[in-house]
Amino acid sequence: METALALFTAGIASLAIVPLMMRLAPRLGMIDHPESRKVHAVPIPRVGGWGIAAGAVAAILAWAPIDTLVLSYLWGVVVLFIFGALDDRREMGHYPKFVGQLIAVLPLVLVADCYVTDFPFIDAGVVPPSIAMGFTVFALMGMTNAINHSDGLDGLAGGEAILSLVAIGFLAYLADGSVAVLIAVAVTGAVLGFLRYNTHPAVVFMGDSGSQVIGFSLGVLAIMLTQQVDTSLSPMVAVLFLGLPIADIIFVFYSRIREGRSWFLATKNHVHHRLLERHFLHAEAVVLIYAVQIGFVACGLLFRHESDWLLAGIYLSGCAVVFGGLHLAEKFDWYVPRQREERGAWRWLGRGKRKNFVLVALPRRVVEIAVPAYLVVASLAVPDVSQSQARAAIGLASVLGAALIAIENSRSVVRRTLLFCAAALVIYVNLGPSQELPAWIGMIEHVFFGLLAGTVLVAIRYSPGRRGAMEFHTTSMDYLIILVLLVAFLATGPIIDASIASLGALFVMLYAIELIISERRERRHAMNVGAIVALLILAARGFL
Repeated sequence: METALALFTAGIASLAIVPLMMRLAPRLGMIDHPESRKVHAVPIPRVGGWGIAAGAVAAILAWAPIDTLVLSYLWGVVVLFIFGALDDRREMGHYPKFVGQLIAVLPLVLVADCYVTDFPFIDAGVVPPSIAMGFTVFALMGMTNAINHSDGLDGLAGGEAILSLVAIGFLAYLADGSVAVLIAVAVTGAVLGFLRYNTHPAVVFMGDSGSQVIGFSLGVLAIMLTQQVDTSLSPMVAVLFLGLPIADIIFVFYSRIREGRSWFLATKNHVHHRLLERHFLHAEAVVLIYAVQIGFVACGLLFRHESDWLLAGIYLSGCAVVFGGLHLAEKFDWYVPRQREERGAWRWLGRGKRKNFVLVALPRRVVEIAVPAYLVVASLAVPDVSQSQARAAIGLASVLGAALIAIENSRSVVRRTLLFCAAALVIYVNLGPSQELPAWIGMIEHVFFGLLAGTVLVAIRYSPGRRGAMEFHTTSMDYLIILVLLVAFLATGPIIDASIASLGALFVMLYAIELIISERRERRHAMNVGAIVALLILAARGFL
């Protein structure tokens, strides 16, 4: 269960820290102002890296066993965060950042002995350790910069990173690599928390402090997976998992050199810039790149034990399709056509009261009723409540009640975080591994959360109350996560693992709670009351 707790710790920490730093960003001078080579048109705080770094470090310190490797990794994260934050405040140039990256990487390679020993196309042990270490330092610095360069659209770098992190964490889990799993999960949770503010339309950027930490983490995890955790994997799996960011930065450097420009001169010839020039919408370009990254990751999972040549061929073929397709589109001046015609079910819904009820009013009412109802019913139906869980419930109920009285703003970070914690406790007690529920009850809960996920998706998309100037916005990442959870719940049924079920249910519940908070409606009070009542029921059942 440490995996689930690490994910939750990192996510909650990131969710709480990012909005606080957004308010401090103007005082710290960490504002990203619009420029000709940038996509955004208004100043945006670039402090998301604070939430990413703090969330990941907090989760790892709390749940991972601390050894030389973990300490070296944390050293690298802290160093890269500091150098990145300084650059976010006042751009230092490339060479000072390279120095910071070198300081971050060297202890991992020289002290923790985390470096590449098994190279593609070469027998193990042929490459001398000195060359292997030098290559590892270069590769980690390259990956750190690759994510930094791919951070050009709202939610792009974070979404790509999550796809890679999930794949690496999954294979590490299959090979019993607990440390790699915890690091991957911690970084995933921290990035997920940040993405709630970053995907289009973003209200915060990760900045160098975030992109460098993510790139470094991906590089370290790829080395741990293929060189230590599961040496039966093809080393080319790491290249496929890191996917499009590597190919993109190599192509950009090649283009700059061919045109006689400096390697480090910022230009608008990244994949995402070229998609926008072909009239793809912002969200469409992001989702399309997600799809390419998913393709690379899926091939890495499916062919992880195949020959290096096959995986290299898959990777090069995928890159040829992406960059060749863009080249042809630019050569023949092709643009995305735009049509606004509504068809099928949308025509039936029309534009009047029927559409307003089905897409706006009904989903909101269902979510507003379902959330407090589930919390109360689950607290009553859970077979067993331990005294430690009861103490946590009564303490959380007391703090939440005091916060509801003392803090008038219903969307404050404190009240939101306490509601998230209340929902997490109820779900953990109800769906945790210690509970042995009948199969039919488990199926009902899976169907309930699957339907709730679909309802939240519709409510988020069409609810007019969320159009104000708030910290949270509807994003393409929201739709992707909710759809994945919907399919997972309905497809796996009662055979789903308890930890995975708890995580999936928690994600759906957090989205539902956030939706209710953001709507500025009186019914959010029912959610507050439901949360407190559920906690008191758990406390009473545990003590009595």
